[in-house]
Amino acid sequence: VRPDQDPFLIYEKPKGNKPERRKLSLEEIETLRRAVLPEDSWLARARDAFCFAFYAGGMRFGDLASLKVENIFDGRVAYRMMKTGTPVSVPLPPPAQAIAERYAATAKERDGFLFPFLKAGEDADPVRHRRRINSQNVQANKNLKKAAEIAGVDSEGLSFHVARHSFADYAR
Repeated sequence: VRPDQDPFLIYEKPKGNKPERRKLSLEEIETLRRAVLPEDSWLARARDAFCFAFYAGGMRFGDLASLKVENIFDGRVAYRMMKTGTPVSVPLPPPAQAIAERYAATAKERDGFLFPFLKAGEDADPVRHRRRINSQNVQANKNLKKAAEIAGVDSEGLSFHVARHSFADYAR
């Protein structure tokens, strides 16, 4: 085939539209954090975990669910990302430290898991661990949306991954 007839030399891949990523403003994060929710309810736990994920640099849900009390020290959270294996150490602002302290008080009964998404021993089998995280992520997202509605924050498209986008936008 002559170069002027080769379709692969003249083809240009169409440019895709950049997806619109949902993110919350600092005011919306603060409104959600201060929302009055039933104490020790799954709504409050989902809200607290979402806010912690935002304050911890946009932590993924799987990393948050697997977080143990010993990952929090000297005003920082240090862990290894499940997805990439990259070590992360992020300073925690006072609201995140307060959330961590509140959940650390009862972590012993959960085999040291900071947040109550996983139970003792559920991290022993990697396949079961991932399945449990996925299941808990779905449930936590439902509770997060309900908590946001109660707080008066738009819940459309809201999920734990939005904490990641929100932090990235804020950091930028």
